[in-house]
Amino acid sequence: MSFNKTTLARQTLLQMAARVAIVIIASTAIGYFHVFSVLESQTKAQLEKYVIERSHREASLFTLAKDNLAELKKELLLQLKERGQQDPQQEFTQLFVKQKDGVTRNRPESFNHKRQAGVFVDDQVSINADIRRRVMTFYNLANTYGPAWHNRFQNTYLMAPENFIVIYWPELSWAQTATANVNIPDEEYFWAANRKHNPQKRGICTGMYYDPLAGLWAVSCLLPVYDGDKHVATIGHDVFLNELIKRTVNDHLKGTYNIIFRKDDRLITHPKLMKQLEKSEGKSDLFKSDEQHLKNIFQLAMGNPAMREAHAAQTGNFPLAAFLNKPVKQSHLYNKLLQIFSEQPLKVAPSPNPSPKIDSQLAQVRPLRILAEDNVVNQKVALLMLQRMEYRADLAGNGLEVLEALNRQPYDLVLMDVQMPEMDGLEATHHIHQKWSNQAVGKTPAPRPRIIAMTANAMQGDREACMYAGMDDYVSKPIQLEALVQALSKCQQKREGYSC
Repeated sequence: MSFNKTTLARQTLLQMAARVAIVIIASTAIGYFHVFSVLESQTKAQLEKYVIERSHREASLFTLAKDNLAELKKELLLQLKERGQQDPQQEFTQLFVKQKDGVTRNRPESFNHKRQAGVFVDDQVSINADIRRRVMTFYNLANTYGPAWHNRFQNTYLMAPENFIVIYWPELSWAQTATANVNIPDEEYFWAANRKHNPQKRGICTGMYYDPLAGLWAVSCLLPVYDGDKHVATIGHDVFLNELIKRTVNDHLKGTYNIIFRKDDRLITHPKLMKQLEKSEGKSDLFKSDEQHLKNIFQLAMGNPAMREAHAAQTGNFPLAAFLNKPVKQSHLYNKLLQIFSEQPLKVAPSPNPSPKIDSQLAQVRPLRILAEDNVVNQKVALLMLQRMEYRADLAGNGLEVLEALNRQPYDLVLMDVQMPEMDGLEATHHIHQKWSNQAVGKTPAPRPRIIAMTANAMQGDREACMYAGMDDYVSKPIQLEALVQALSKCQQKREGYSC
């Protein structure tokens, strides 16, 4: 009887131990999967934010090119209309001459390619009054807008389907270097925007190509110009990609790599395939390659639901954390970022440094008219800091409101948030440069305000991206009083000399 009781007790203990072990194992597994899920969510959120901000950074120059060309198109059509049917033969003859190879170019004795636009008119072109009108109009516009835009774009050019071009490019005397056998309508930087390939007559960008004269990889941003149904010009900027390629290959999050492709499946950059891309001169077709993984990424990024489901079934996850379809709505990006950050608790550590000493009468000594653009929370933070210095700032909720405020009255300074709904800070900065930096063109009565970027210091290169977009200074969030004081002081010191 005693033996049976001992055996029963042992069995009961073993069963209890087994159950406890099962509970411990199950709890550990659940805890592990919970931690893994949290880490995965945080990593995807970080990747999504990185993709959004990186795309904004690299797209800023292309957005500016689009705005420039729209302005140039408007002015070109206006000047052609003003010229009417007049024949500027005398003016044309004074500036240009047919040279030994039959090509009409600038007169060598009076031409300086570092200061003037170059002209190339093919020897097969019958130069009549219409050609002369367009060449002179192209020439005047290139000499006016080319220098004004040169700090952001190396060249500005206007081409015609008859095979002539006027190009402002101080670093390269393109028109004088190009040989007589150049046929511009056969080049991608022209035909990509012609009626056959671009029936919508919209602004487009070419694929990446190698420019042998410049010795650089480039993409041409183009806009066709029609007078009624007549194709009178194609205007453009070249965006050189050597720096972009270098940044794409070298500047990436740990454990990731960056690639760029066009929506017509042409691969632009890939850190492991650059030699192949150079050999193909930028004409690499993803769907003619053996890189199945790249095909999957392309389809996923383009938002193909069937491909997403197939890839999920094969791998159980997605290689991309964010899927963005153009045109990207700023309000969607803004709301997504708010959602990401609102779920993360803020940890505030006591500062080892004492609060900076500021002059509460600073605004009276050096007055500034300030316009602040930010979301509601950061508006309050920035305004409190400005009030401590006795500054008063007008508020704008987004980039569109900033432009409206600047149209109503001049400001010395704009505190510009980078990520905002409807129109973000980078795009607003482009428009400000477009409208308030045209003093060289003689169109703007008021000087451009100084622009200070305000954005979260999310990744390396943020400051460079803001400076590249045309902003003058940078303050990272959360805003530090000392940093804001320094940014305002720079503006004041500069303003004392000539302008803010």
